[in-house]
Amino acid sequence: MVTPERFDELYHEHWPEVFALCRARLGDEEEALDAAMEVFLRKWQAIASYDPGRATFRTWLWRNAERLCIDLLRKRARRPTTVAYEETSLAGIEPGSDGPTDLTAQVSLCLSALDDLDRQLLLMHEVEGFTWEEMAELTGLSVWQARDRVAKAIEQVKQGLGDEA
Repeated sequence: MVTPERFDELYHEHWPEVFALCRARLGDEEEALDAAMEVFLRKWQAIASYDPGRATFRTWLWRNAERLCIDLLRKRARRPTTVAYEETSLAGIEPGSDGPTDLTAQVSLCLSALDDLDRQLLLMHEVEGFTWEEMAELTGLSVWQARDRVAKAIEQVKQGLGDEA
């Protein structure tokens, strides 16, 4: 059983990565902050149901964060938007074009060109350090499917970067 003191420690340990996940998935800082807070609130309320034999605390959090973000994105897609699109400095630039010379911007463009699930898997493995097994458990894919999708996503990013890779 996780005590309130231990939960507080786990909160401080995992907050940065849960917030980063929500921000990456939702693309909006305030919405990500609300979502990350909601994840920890839900986990606090359900702490009695946590079984360390079934999943690590990190996996338990991430599964909830992923599902919450998916739900929020689905709601956003159903909600008509009246806000005008604000162009960014990267708007209209295609990966591999003569757009920004900054490698970070190029990588961002290449990542944005990926399918949502492929981008999620690539970031989970290469940036966030998830194992193939954790990724499979969180996404419902097999380990082989997760590996295959990440390999293809990496190849697509490399192609988009062209000579800069």
